[in-house]
Order: sequence, then structure tokens, then C-alpha cells
Amino acid sequence: MIIDEVQENKCLDELRKLVKDLEQSDAALKRCLRARNYDVNKAEDMVRKTVEWRKTNKVDEALTWKIDDFIIQQFPIEYTGVDFNNRAVAFVPVGSWPVREMLENGHREQMLMYIYVCLEKLIEQIEKTGDQFTLIIDLEGMTYWKVAHYETIQMTLKVFRDFEANYPERLGEALVINAPLVLNYVWPTYQATIDRLDVEKGSVFGIQLCQVYSSDPDSHEYRIPF
Repeated sequence: MIIDEVQENKCLDELRKLVKDLEQSDAALKRCLRARNYDVNKAEDMVRKTVEWRKTNKVDEALTWKIDDFIIQQFPIEYTGVDFNNRAVAFVPVGSWPVREMLENGHREQMLMYIYVCLEKLIEQIEKTGDQFTLIIDLEGMTYWKVAHYETIQMTLKVFRDFEANYPERLGEALVINAPLVLNYVWPTYQATIDRLDVEKGSVFGIQLCQVYSSDPDSHEYRIPF
């Protein structure tokens, strides 16, 4: 939904009054309003749930958490400057990540902690340049064995849900590169969950489409909802 500045400020005033017991910036409140299509009551619910989620999981302390060097080495993430829209850029080589192997070896909690640390670091980068970031997801190295795994799917969906619910309107654009053909088989599993989230928000990550390029030289570029 697109509304003018006067209407947005009116909604913001209403939301401020509803959450005056919480210390939230106008920028944070605006993101929740946009994420919930300016439904003030739904935006209030989102604000309160996000504050509670951060408190319960101690996310405000994430940048002080001690993450094993072994975990950091296995799951590299690069912050690569800004794009042409002056948005911070994060490069995530998910295809090479040994998610299934690490889960099977009992590293789930450390992996989740590391993801939240990375998200909080990314927020730091975002706020140096603006309000959103661009995400480049490299699927080079992804195999069916890596992703056709119940715990891997469940953890990935948990991260999707936590991000959508607690970091609204932060992702400006996502680009998936080097997508293997296996994506055709596993995507419906993720798409079903994202579609359910879309009912609530319209577009989970704030974008309608992202380009997906296949590493298969015989395939064609195609676009999927993300």
C-alpha cells in the first residue's frame, strides 16, 4: 500500500500513542506500519511482539555473544559496501554452507546465535547508509543432499519467519545467483511458507520478484517470487 506523507504521519501518531510504554524510534514504528499496510492495530501487535522477541532471546546483547571460530569459518558472510541505491550489501554464499552436516553434529544453537549476530551486524551497516539492505545469495555448491533434509528446512523456515516478524522492511532487494536445478525441487517447500506469510503482509521481504540465474549453461534465466 502506498500512502502520502500526511496519511503516514497520521498513522504514526496513532501508533505512538498505542506503544508509548515502549521506547521505539519513529523509524522503527514506520517500518512496522509499512510492513502491516498501515493497519495501526496490526502494527502495534508487531511492535510489541518484536520487543518481546528481542527481550526473550536477548538479541540486544547479540553483538557481545561469543561465537566459536569454527562456526564463523563454516558460514562466511561478507558485507560488501553499498549498491547504486546507497543500500548496504550483504553477500551470503549459502550454497557452500554445510548446514545439514553441522545440524547433524549438534551445532543448531550456535548456528542460530551466529545468524542473529550477523543480522545485528548488518543492521549496524544499514544504519550507516539508510534503512534497507540488498542481499546477494550465492547458491553455488548447493546439492539435493544438502537441502532435502527436514532439520535444514525447519531451521531455514525459522530464520525466514524470525526475519519477517522482527526485521520488517529492512530488505530492499534480493538477488539469487548460481541457482542449481535442484532449486526447482526444494523451492515449493519454502514457497508454501512464504505464501502464508504473504497473506499477512503482502510481500514478506518487501519485494515482489528477484532474479534467479542458473549455473547450468543450458538453462534460461527465470524469475520467481521471493
